[in-house]
Amino acid sequence: MLPYLLHAAKKYLSVTFFIFALSISQMGGQVLKDPSTLELVRKAVDQMYSMSFSEALKTCDQINGKYKDHPVVSLLRGMLIYWKNYPLMSGSVSSRAFEEQMHQCIEKCEDYKDDNEAELLLANLCARGVLLLYYAANNLTSKAFSLGTSSYRYLRRSFAYTGTFPDFYFFTGLYNYYREAYPDAHPSYKPLFAILPKGDRAKGMHELETAFTESIFMKAEASTFLSSNNKYFENDFEKAAYFSKTIYNKYPSNTVYLINCIEDLLLTRRYDEAEKLILSPASRTNNRYYQAQLIVLRGVLNEKKYRNTAQARQQYSIGAESLAEYGEYGNQFAAYAYFGLSRLSADNTHDQKIYRRKAVDLADFAEVNFDN
Repeated sequence: MLPYLLHAAKKYLSVTFFIFALSISQMGGQVLKDPSTLELVRKAVDQMYSMSFSEALKTCDQINGKYKDHPVVSLLRGMLIYWKNYPLMSGSVSSRAFEEQMHQCIEKCEDYKDDNEAELLLANLCARGVLLLYYAANNLTSKAFSLGTSSYRYLRRSFAYTGTFPDFYFFTGLYNYYREAYPDAHPSYKPLFAILPKGDRAKGMHELETAFTESIFMKAEASTFLSSNNKYFENDFEKAAYFSKTIYNKYPSNTVYLINCIEDLLLTRRYDEAEKLILSPASRTNNRYYQAQLIVLRGVLNEKKYRNTAQARQQYSIGAESLAEYGEYGNQFAAYAYFGLSRLSADNTHDQKIYRRKAVDLADFAEVNFDN
């Protein structure tokens, strides 16, 4: 369990991100005016989602050839490093390269000579937002606060812009939904959210769905939030499974989407569908983080479908131990493993309580646990 102050800091970062969302939603203009280059940007992002990283890098180089040293190139290269090395842990060579690209994007946005301030401001804020999420996931609290503080004047400038662009629906949707849903789920934060303009929960979901179908940069992120919103806040596992399955079908080579889809299918008790994906070639990965998550999901399948408690217990134990090294990245699935071990310890009240407490401490939403 994170110390209280760090936990509070991470909650502050979530509020900061929502303010990012509100400010970006006021902007107008396009990310790139050139249709052919815009298509290259779309292609690069699709290649990243498909985990075709070499091809995505080549496409980024093409964009750089047309717009030498444009901030969007640094933003795309940073996103590429993030996806290729997920979960991106601090202190690694890749994390340093990621931070360098994002800081380059920010610096270029501030130095670049261009009359389309909206485009530069969007890239600047996107880079800052991704960096904040990376800092939060790695408990780099001082860096997060420093970056958040320096970002305020850019947020204020963004209010000068109006207009529409499909990706903006992701940000407006996040704000509208979480402005209402988050304090409802966590009442202690209602006074903090009270200083922000009111949102609209239903409108927010609709805007996220628009981003899911129409955006360039944020399609995958929209699907992830639509799945998690329905899962954790609405407890509608069927809708969650719809979005996670749709994005997985679009990008079947993406291991993140595969695992999210299996998770949601298991929550809806569609065990046969989940098992097909668990046994599919797509689940064969050398990434130890993904392997650990899949082991936990296999434990759920063995417990719930086959009633093989010995196998499930072993898989839960291995999964929880393997995920411990990934910090915040591994907490949710480690919690699933400990909830499972608690269920399988019904004959030992002491162990059952210990496992349950570990699970609750790790889980952001303890009511989503595969108990039913």
